[in-house]
Amino acid sequence: TKKMEDVEEGDASVFEPILDDRKLTFKTRTLNEFLVCTLCRGYFKAPVTIKECLHSFCVSCLFLYFQQHSNCPRCYLDLQPRPHEYIRYDHLLDGLVTKIFPTLYQQERRKEMEYYFQRSIPPPERLKTPEYTQFLAEKKQLSSSGEAPAPVADPPKRVFSADFHYDDEIQFKLEFDSRLNTNPKGLRPLLRPIIVTSARITMSHLKKFIGEQLSLKDPKDIQISYKDQIIGNEHTIEYVLRTRGFTVDERPVFVFGNA
Repeated sequence: TKKMEDVEEGDASVFEPILDDRKLTFKTRTLNEFLVCTLCRGYFKAPVTIKECLHSFCVSCLFLYFQQHSNCPRCYLDLQPRPHEYIRYDHLLDGLVTKIFPTLYQQERRKEMEYYFQRSIPPPERLKTPEYTQFLAEKKQLSSSGEAPAPVADPPKRVFSADFHYDDEIQFKLEFDSRLNTNPKGLRPLLRPIIVTSARITMSHLKKFIGEQLSLKDPKDIQISYKDQIIGNEHTIEYVLRTRGFTVDERPVFVFGNA
């Protein structure tokens, strides 16, 4: 076994952890592959995992990434049209980081408390702990002693909440039209034809969705129409409804079949 004291800082070789009774000793850098966010290169803070590919990131890093992209930052798996729905909070990973790096966890908690306190913003429920009560007592004591408060730091980058949703959500029906099919190629009605999604998705996204639902090899051959007008791949649902019209008391119906 290669012990830790025999390993130099530049030695990238793998060595076995040391188990002494019930105590396990190891170099934390050996876990970096599993505990470091590839977006910020820091240890995970409130990690979330993409359910489709199981890659993990800090929640703030991933949500900022989703402002410009709709795929996994590591494997580039397409998560359109609503990438936020493919992630889940990773309790296990968060617990590991907290256990292995307790000092880092405490520092991050302290920074978060300072942020809400200095701006007189009510903290989230998860921060309302005995630790936060003690923090407030310390601040009150400092205030009564006449000590000047610390300067307010620059606001952090915008972080979306985990329950983020697009504000242009729309519900419509994807209806199969067998009249368009001279050669069906596996096309058939969808099991769940009522779709709720962002109005920003294009016909190309819809074709890909239909192809995945029906296990089609080439969804490009699918033709989508609205009110008997064939729609181009580049058009969004929002554009189609604005230009072709629909009333708020009706559910839009898009029809698909073979081109």
